[in-house]
Amino acid sequence: LITGSATFLFLFLLVSGIWLWWPRNKAARKQRFRIKWTASPKRLGYDLHSTIGFYSCWLGILFAITGLSFSFPWFAKSIYAVTGVSHSTIVQTAPVS
Repeated sequence: LITGSATFLFLFLLVSGIWLWWPRNKAARKQRFRIKWTASPKRLGYDLHSTIGFYSCWLGILFAITGLSFSFPWFAKSIYAVTGVSHSTIVQTAPVS
C-alpha cells in the first residue's frame, strides 16, 4: 500500500509537471522541444534540463503505470479494460513437470 501510494504520487507529479511545462504558443513550442547548442552556458544548462526532463518523463510515466498495476489490482483491471487486453493473455503459466 505504501509503495503503491508513493508511485501514485510520483505519477501525479510527472503528469502535473508536463502540464505546467507544456508551451502555450507556437513560438515557445519550437524553443522548448530542442536544445540550442550555440547558446550561453546558462541557457544550454536550462535547455538540457528542460528538454531531457520532458523526454525522460514519458519513461517515468510508463514505469509508474506499470508499478501501479503491480500494486493495485483495480488499477491493473482498468489498464486491461482501457487497452482491450485480457488478463489471461498476459499471464502465462509455467509448464508443469
